Amino acid sequence: MSIDSSKKNEFGAIQVSKELSPYEFNLLTTLAIVATFLVLSAIGGYAFNWTWTGFQGNHLWDWLKLLLIPVVLAGATLYFSTDRKWRREWTVALYVIAALLLVSVVGGYIFNWSWTGFQGNKLWDWFTLVLQPFGLAALSIFFGSTAKWREGFTLAIAVIVVFLLVSVVGSYAFNWSWTGFQGNHLWDWLKLLLLPVTLAVVSISFKGYERVWTVVIVAAAIFLLVAAVGGYVFNWSWTGFQGNRLWEWLELLLLPVALAAVKPALNRYGKQSIAVIVAAMVFLVVSAVGGYAFNWTWTGFQGNHLWDWLVLLLLPIGLAAAQIWFSSSRGKTSGST
Repeated sequence: MSIDSSKKNEFGAIQVSKELSPYEFNLLTTLAIVATFLVLSAIGGYAFNWTWTGFQGNHLWDWLKLLLIPVVLAGATLYFSTDRKWRREWTVALYVIAALLLVSVVGGYIFNWSWTGFQGNKLWDWFTLVLQPFGLAALSIFFGSTAKWREGFTLAIAVIVVFLLVSVVGSYAFNWSWTGFQGNHLWDWLKLLLLPVTLAVVSISFKGYERVWTVVIVAAAIFLLVAAVGGYVFNWSWTGFQGNRLWEWLELLLLPVALAAVKPALNRYGKQSIAVIVAAMVFLVVSAVGGYAFNWTWTGFQGNHLWDWLVLLLLPIGLAAAQIWFSSSRGKTSGST
């Protein structure tokens, strides 16, 4: 084979890998439509007071809670997957964003910039804001990086864990009020830690330790089931489960389920998984109709606006779509080589 023909074949393979399949084109079109709808909703909510959007009154803090996880995960993926020549630009962008956030924090706490919404937030609130996005990104990089990177990430994770443990002990034992840990129950800790723990468990190889991990997962499930029964039936106040309805359970479980189950389920049980997803969507639609139209109080859907639905659904759906996207892209790339 001549050099020209080999270059031609190589160029052809590159062209195939860059072409979008109909599925990917439809996915990008859907994302563009959703982004346009969100922008128009934000303009209508803030500028024209469209009350159904629920955007009014949300500050920088609320937008960070909505967008920080997808932005951090996407940024980390792009940073570590792009060529070295682009990393300088990405590093500059990260420093600029970090500097803007630092200025916002200083202005929020010292100069009372009300638009930031930072006032009154304690260490617990910052953990709930920062731990999940940066924990997810760090774990993703840790399990996907070389040994050289893992040493630094292991040290950073160890420091964060030690700081968290010291803060917990100081808060509950010595009443450090600045931590804001007091009064948090099992439910609150689940909301804080379930997502990073799920990612860590999903990323760990079970090979050779299937029985051990099965015992751990079953034990954790039994503990949660007992805690739920005790919380709802016997009013165990330490669980914090009382008063939580379907909406709160969706907030707790939807993202970990999307992270842990969507990709392996679609890879192994395609048709059955699609049937389960369709059934779950039908259940959600029926619950939403019942909650809004017939006031089914057990759903907890009443009073939630577009903003609340974005907080609930944006990241799980985006994460599931990203997993399907990368799976199809890898399959297309491997098929073209």
